[in-house]
Amino acid sequence: MASPERDQASARSPLSSSTLLKRGTALAILLALVAGWITYRQTRNGESEEPIRVEDFLSSEAEPVIPAGTATIKIGDELPDVVLPRIGGSALSLADLSGIPTVINFWASNCTPCVAEMPLLERVHQQLGDTVQFVGINTLEGADAATAMIKKTGVTYEQAQDPLGDVLALFGGTKLPMTVVVSATGVVTALLPGALKNEQELIDLIAT
Repeated sequence: MASPERDQASARSPLSSSTLLKRGTALAILLALVAGWITYRQTRNGESEEPIRVEDFLSSEAEPVIPAGTATIKIGDELPDVVLPRIGGSALSLADLSGIPTVINFWASNCTPCVAEMPLLERVHQQLGDTVQFVGINTLEGADAATAMIKKTGVTYEQAQDPLGDVLALFGGTKLPMTVVVSATGVVTALLPGALKNEQELIDLIAT
């Protein structure tokens, strides 16, 4: 006759090898998911919404095309007579940006806040139509990187390049993105370093 102890051991036997292996595997998967989530959040937190410092990716070999000692543009100043290459086209003279208000946005494809802001600018551009002209100025990059990001974000407003970042510096910019608002008479009315908070903020700046 089997003893009570043997019967109890037999009743517990299904929780041995295979069951314990399955539970161990499930626990390992759960721990891996938790670790992956923590890593993801840390990575997302690392993608700071703070403006990107220009000196972080400015080549020490770059030679500015704007003469040293040129006065920094301030609110109330007229746009400088600076000519930039359009992306995929002719030259763009900043001094010719007059007649209607203008929004100038400095950006780079490796700047997370810049890329996040571009669809916002496009929406305002579409909303305001021909009453305001928009110009994006890709900074410190080549045409290929700029063209790829323009296509990815779907922006349709005019684009030019500031390959050495010295035009950005002319406006006192040390971080990206940076937005400059210009009146219909070609006078700078707003200088905003960092990303726009929302569409209404930009509309209010234009109306100032």
